[in-house]
Amino acid sequence: MPAAAVAAARLKREDCPRTKHDSLFSPWKVLVGPLDWEDHSAGKEGVQRYHTHNLPDNFPGLYELGVARSSYDGVRARRNGSAVVVVVYLGQADNVRTRLQQYGRTGSHLDIGNPLAALGKAEINMLAAGPGLFREVFSRGYSVMFRCAPMGNKKEAEKTEGQLLRVFDYAWNKLQNGACRREEILLKLEQRSHRTSLLSRVRHFKQKVFGDRAGIKITSSGSFGISSGSTESMLPRVRTFVGFRPRSVNSCDSLNEAIDIHRKCTPQANTPGSNQAHRKDWRI
Repeated sequence: MPAAAVAAARLKREDCPRTKHDSLFSPWKVLVGPLDWEDHSAGKEGVQRYHTHNLPDNFPGLYELGVARSSYDGVRARRNGSAVVVVVYLGQADNVRTRLQQYGRTGSHLDIGNPLAALGKAEINMLAAGPGLFREVFSRGYSVMFRCAPMGNKKEAEKTEGQLLRVFDYAWNKLQNGACRREEILLKLEQRSHRTSLLSRVRHFKQKVFGDRAGIKITSSGSFGISSGSTESMLPRVRTFVGFRPRSVNSCDSLNEAIDIHRKCTPQANTPGSNQAHRKDWRI
């Protein structure tokens, strides 16, 4: 079957905000911001070329790359999940951290910043067609995101990657998944950026929350470490839940408190002194 026909039979990954393999993947994190490469090259103090603090531990597994607005942060990630991110690429590696570092430094085969001598012939042809995919989204104010899922070993990761690529058409997976659909992704990003009508927002919310999960279920025998930053981002939510703690009260204190409340709430009796005071007020 021709590659175009195979791709047409698959689900476009960017059109599937909910998938059956979501539960095995880590939360979305920023890999490279839109100005990180430029600021790092300019020598700006404290600027890293990519977000090293977001990288996972060393393990074999899968990773997805996505594109999102630069305003994306951890709070929006927890609230909106994958609906904020346009998913564009699927890969696997024996060491996911090392692979993500390669993307963070140069964009690897997805960007023209990598030396052509290190690339294959098909990848060189793709890069010659236009600017690198990373730099293209950076120039429009978008960040490159990632999430990952641990696998038992590289063989298991390769097998699972093949299963997902038979179901999903990832726009940037050119070599195994058909033609690179860079223009479609740019259009998708612009459409999401200009989604202003209430009706379109409601439809998108319903699809995100109540829509069916697409694809297939996958299994994982590995585990990934959670960075300290991820743990700290959860603490405020925990503190708001446990902020109220029951206070032990003595029975005598409870009785006295109840008497005080009763006195405050009970109307004063009409004593002679009080009536006399009222009469004086009327005379004035």
